Amino acid sequence: MKTSLLIFSGLLIFFSCSPAKNDSDIFLIAKQDSKNGLFGYYNQKNEKVLGDYPMVFTDTLIDFAIIYDSEFIMIGKDGKVLHTIYPFENGPDYESEGTMRIVKDGLIGYINSRTAEVIVKPQYECAFPFEDGLAKVSLNCQKIKHENDEHTELQSQEWFYIDRTGKRVN
Repeated sequence: MKTSLLIFSGLLIFFSCSPAKNDSDIFLIAKQDSKNGLFGYYNQKNEKVLGDYPMVFTDTLIDFAIIYDSEFIMIGKDGKVLHTIYPFENGPDYESEGTMRIVKDGLIGYINSRTAEVIVKPQYECAFPFEDGLAKVSLNCQKIKHENDEHTELQSQEWFYIDRTGKRVN
């Protein structure tokens, strides 16, 4: 027991005394600016690196973050837009089986939600999240908004399923 405690203590001292990386932008933290009420991403020195967004959906930006700035977008650490995220029920699309829906030129596709890489290029007019390895999609559909209902109904006579590579599954 004493040996384990000594080893643990030694490792703790070693890692706590190791020099920290000079890069203060390894990750950025979302904070609301008290002056303008908008959100920004700050480094460990409390310097604003990116900012002035009406809403943020990612509190710690490591590689990318989802924000709202007239639409739901995914940005990289440099602030550049990586993807437009599909809007779902008053917010950005949610992760399902490691994927998220994106929108480009009015068409829907899918990205890997951990890497932000496109796994199925935007090509569908309507697309549901992946469930049990498949996603229900359509190349031709209508979005119907009912009176006094905030939800949109998706209708198509041509639904089919795809796998995570975009291959059509019968």
